[in-house]
Amino acid sequence: MKQRAWVLSSGWTALLVRVLGLAVLTVLLGCGPEAVRHETEAPPEEQAPAPAAPSRKAPPAPARRFLRIADNGESKYRIVIADGADAATMHAAAELQAFFQEITGAELPIISDRLPAQKREILLGNSARLKQLGVSIDFDALGKEGYVIRTSETRLIIAGGEPRGTLYGVYGLLSDHLGCRWFTPEVSRIPKHARLDIPELDETRIPTLEYRETYLWESYDGDWAARNRLNRNSRDGGLAEHHGGRWEFVPGYFAHTFSKFVPPDRYFRSHPEYFSLVNGRRKRDQSQLCCTNEEVIGLVTEGVLKIFREHPEADIVSVSQNDWFNSCECPKCTTLSDSEGTSMAPVLHMVNRVAEAVEKEFPGKSVETLAYQWTRKAPKTLRPRPNVVIRLCTIECCFSHPLRRCNSPQNIAFARDLREWSGVADRLWIWNYNTSFAHYFIPFPDLRARGDNVRFFTENHVRGIFQQDVYSTGRGELSELSGYLNARLLWDPYCDEDEVINDFLSGVYGPAARPVREYIDLLHDAAERDNIHIGIWQGPDAEYLTDSILASADSLWDAAETATAGHPDIQARVRIARLSSDYAIICRDRLRGNALTVNQESCRIEANPSFTARLDRFCRVAAGAGVRRLKEYDTTVDEFRAEVEKDLAPRTLKPVGPASCTEHEPGLVWKYYEGAWRRLPDFGKLSPNRTGTVERFALPFTGNGNVFGFTVEGYITVPRDGVYTFWTRSDGYSTLTVSGREVVRNGGMDPIRERQGFIALKAGLHPVSLVYFTREACTALTVSWRGPGFDKTEIPADSFRYTRSAAM
Repeated sequence: MKQRAWVLSSGWTALLVRVLGLAVLTVLLGCGPEAVRHETEAPPEEQAPAPAAPSRKAPPAPARRFLRIADNGESKYRIVIADGADAATMHAAAELQAFFQEITGAELPIISDRLPAQKREILLGNSARLKQLGVSIDFDALGKEGYVIRTSETRLIIAGGEPRGTLYGVYGLLSDHLGCRWFTPEVSRIPKHARLDIPELDETRIPTLEYRETYLWESYDGDWAARNRLNRNSRDGGLAEHHGGRWEFVPGYFAHTFSKFVPPDRYFRSHPEYFSLVNGRRKRDQSQLCCTNEEVIGLVTEGVLKIFREHPEADIVSVSQNDWFNSCECPKCTTLSDSEGTSMAPVLHMVNRVAEAVEKEFPGKSVETLAYQWTRKAPKTLRPRPNVVIRLCTIECCFSHPLRRCNSPQNIAFARDLREWSGVADRLWIWNYNTSFAHYFIPFPDLRARGDNVRFFTENHVRGIFQQDVYSTGRGELSELSGYLNARLLWDPYCDEDEVINDFLSGVYGPAARPVREYIDLLHDAAERDNIHIGIWQGPDAEYLTDSILASADSLWDAAETATAGHPDIQARVRIARLSSDYAIICRDRLRGNALTVNQESCRIEANPSFTARLDRFCRVAAGAGVRRLKEYDTTVDEFRAEVEKDLAPRTLKPVGPASCTEHEPGLVWKYYEGAWRRLPDFGKLSPNRTGTVERFALPFTGNGNVFGFTVEGYITVPRDGVYTFWTRSDGYSTLTVSGREVVRNGGMDPIRERQGFIALKAGLHPVSLVYFTREACTALTVSWRGPGFDKTEIPADSFRYTRSAAM
């Protein structure tokens, strides 16, 4: 392999070998923007040609100067860095050299600023050469990450603040001006140019956000994160010293740290007063701290100072509530909360005290706390100290619509809280969410809201954003696109997100870009058209995942695979992206009966061959792609297959005979119950509040309050012998029993769910009962069936009977 051209002082050698050894470049061919010149006839070496015939009506435009960096694989330029430059500047030089060679075929030497100046140089970072040439740059104004890209006569200057500014300036030149793209850790687009001219430039970029993190498996790659100008990724092996480092939390103290500073196992028995008073009792388990207790404040302060001493590299520590409710209700905490109008007040009172001590011993370091769930509302008069970061969390929000324009109560409330915090906190960060944590592979149409949300945050003085995504496995639902879009928006909130998405799809999916884009639009259009609000616990019953939507999605992925038939690498990426659509279809078919086929003659139920083929494809592709789990904390691919295959076991049903019932009336009997139950009660042991009859399975009225239940009982007329499939579709908890056997149990987190079950019945009347229970004022209930000779339909009213004795 040809050796790179270096002219360096001997003190750099070992570090440069290490830096270059870390560079991993995976390249796809592409084309650059208009800033790169393409010519067949060369103009004068450093000046663009003048117009052939100037206009008589206006003087000719001044000739625009260009720096000819390379021509036909050769270059007269060299890269200059300071003797003794830091690791990030040296890495910037190595990256610029490598990518220029990939773009042009020319290899630019890297030299020390101790060597005499020449006419054609690219000056990287703050070096003696800048002073020699009289170039003035206000490095203090650039902060840690801002940079300048400037042409000066025949030289190109890329210089930024320490530690990351110069490196980001190199990536800014390559990305913003030369068209380089790093879409995923494996897929890049590096243009090829026989001749590379760079026009006059005078650009200063300082990022809007001081903290930018996409918490995504694919983002843990340090080179990818740095090239997309992120400044934190939360796993080892990511952003390192030669990337300019990253925002460093004290290890293990990123969020939900109360119990780490004051462990209940250590302190509760001797000091129960350190912990939350809830309903008159101090709580040991699922507790918070009593944040107005002076001894607690002292323990937390000592703990924070200790870990900062142990980790001098850390920039910030989180002092934040545990990940549950149960805030302290002691008199001091309650008085402070009431006077400030928020339960955040006692927490901020303690955090400010801790931050005051940190400021004295560790100026420049920060203390973070969460504005999360019960602490989300801003206080009336309390103000965070300058070294306190408030991280406002969007966990309750709808993510299918922009936060500031959505009509859901959750988003209206969050937008209000954001605006209030923007006037309270000097340093306001956001903890945002980009996936369904209950099902990582459920389609999650939130891409269209991303840009507006980031702009809404920054327009309200947000200075840092943490985007929590599919972080515990790779290859989640369009994860690579999600991470790339987030990275671009965090660096430049006003970039055109539609252009970013299309650019990514073209670069990663090539000839399949159009059907993949149509798939994305299909889902987003459905959520927008029907004003469907999407939270972070979506499942296969998500309202936007209708049968027709999923059928269309399946066809689009078929088209994407067909389009990439001659491109095996791209087709492999298409098949990975298809996992989410397959997962949704598998889960819905499993829950709704389509995973099985019924033989009416033998009363036998067996696996549907098309279902098992899809299941096999999903598991094969997911395993091959290295998918570790399908949910935030659990369910491997093998576990998922085993769960589904349990339902596919073939079985023969024994028909159940009819009941003897001679005196009956049309309809069903309902009984209504009210209470304050925390779980499903045994309604048979309770007296109903009201009773009546209804012609079919339906709730006769909306219950009073949030917690209520119904039972609906009677008989159903089975027209002929055979296997019957029953479905309940409900938003509360429901169970359906036929001839004494529970056929359908319907419960879960989705707002409206449909579940199914099978039973073989002989013709005649069969007793049937339904229990419905809700703790959230739910009201939706439909019961359907399918049997020999007819397809799925709501059970008609003329199928039901009840006895007068049951109605009494």
